[in-house]
Amino acid sequence: MLPVISREAVLQYNNDVVLLEDGLALTYRGGDTIQTKLLVSHFGPAVLSNGALSYSLTLDNAPVAEKTQPAPEAAPGSLTPLADLTVTLPAVNAPARLTLNARLDAGVLSRTNTWTTWVYPAHPRAASAPVFASTELLPWLEAYGASPLPQETPYPAQAVYVSNLLTAELLDAVLAGASVVLYKPWGFLPEAPTRFKSAWWKGSESDNNAGTVVYDSPVTRAMAPEGWCDASWYRLLENSDGYLLDDLPAQPNVLLRGIEVGGVCRNKALLFQAAIGEGCLLVCGLNLDAVLENGAPCPAAQWLTGQILEYAGSYPDPGKAFTEAFLRERAVETPRLTPPFVEGFARLLRNEGETANWFTYRKQSDRAETLRQMKAGASVEWATAPVPDTLSGDSLTLVFAGGLGWTSQPATEGFSLSINGTEALRFDVTNKRAVWKDDSGRVVLSFVVRRMTSEDAAGLFYLGVPAERVQPGQPLKITVTSLGSDSQRWFALHPYTEVLHSKGNV
Repeated sequence: MLPVISREAVLQYNNDVVLLEDGLALTYRGGDTIQTKLLVSHFGPAVLSNGALSYSLTLDNAPVAEKTQPAPEAAPGSLTPLADLTVTLPAVNAPARLTLNARLDAGVLSRTNTWTTWVYPAHPRAASAPVFASTELLPWLEAYGASPLPQETPYPAQAVYVSNLLTAELLDAVLAGASVVLYKPWGFLPEAPTRFKSAWWKGSESDNNAGTVVYDSPVTRAMAPEGWCDASWYRLLENSDGYLLDDLPAQPNVLLRGIEVGGVCRNKALLFQAAIGEGCLLVCGLNLDAVLENGAPCPAAQWLTGQILEYAGSYPDPGKAFTEAFLRERAVETPRLTPPFVEGFARLLRNEGETANWFTYRKQSDRAETLRQMKAGASVEWATAPVPDTLSGDSLTLVFAGGLGWTSQPATEGFSLSINGTEALRFDVTNKRAVWKDDSGRVVLSFVVRRMTSEDAAGLFYLGVPAERVQPGQPLKITVTSLGSDSQRWFALHPYTEVLHSKGNV
């Protein structure tokens, strides 16, 4: 049955005289101070005079503040300020709905309106169970009591692990009974960019939102009591990652589902769980590290992070399960990278392909210097940053951003990669983590997928180069050349010059 919106509810915001609010935030913390205004939009026939304004604030129906005061005169065709509200909120131990009710009476006219927001606990709660986090996530999760991943293997089974990469060590831990939270995992499943705003009627793969379903669980129950994401979820949802479940051999237990417009209509989840061995795997694409305009952590995101960690620390049984074989295919060996690390892109020298816009590891759409396998011998070439003047070891690692795609196109001989004009190795398109080596095994190209679809992938390339192939203090020239023809398969260089300054890339 569809929800019914009454005539009276519509008239609260669609009428000749409407009470307005200006200043409520989407979320607050206990102890914050609300500063907002009440106004009246008046397009009725006569002046509003001798009026009275009443308003009240309640927190889960408990009174916080209330007042009745004279209302200033409002002329037709005007937007008239009525009152300034400044209220300090009480402390809360769990999310609580804050409701602002207002009423204006002037002669025979009476208008009401209602607005809601949410108040969250002021501070994150440390998890009850031991929590370990991968290096790039640790600064954010230290507030919840997280420690670095253990140095020794096997990892302890009675613990919670948070990472954006499923490694063999983490898989062994969850099989033994641990809980693993994969936060926006790299190359784990096909992704679908998700926004808070509703898509237009037809939609597209990148603009598809038609709503959410939040299934009842201890993780989300307090902040989505009606079973959907209201405006307090904005920062959690806007430009978050949904994961496409259509082609999985077994379906997980979905905690938060993204509903797509009819023209797209894929099986998409933003938070789900599955049993694996004796343990539990949770996968989350919501923006748990979201911040406010002032840089402070988003209260809703902070609460949800704590709930996920606490739930994971209860070592739940999700019921539905993934097989070990399915996850072994997706578990990756952490790239063995040899310092020093050098920016693998500094400037473009030439591109005999095309300049396009497509998703990168950073953005849903950005510049991509693209080379397709349409013509054998066509190349894209660039210069790296200068290598160090001295090398202490026998190799270095170049790091650059890029992508590979259109895997369903006809296969050819692929691409070659040359260093300073000499071919070093050959590779081809994939949408999964991959490693290619030269005959000696010393030149190694690793592709770490950060974002993927069923056809394409974007991420970071790590190119290990022996010291004898470089000239100290000088840049290298890297050339990728198409070895095939008549295929739309492509390699893309994403021309970011500062990937080493981005958290978690080395």
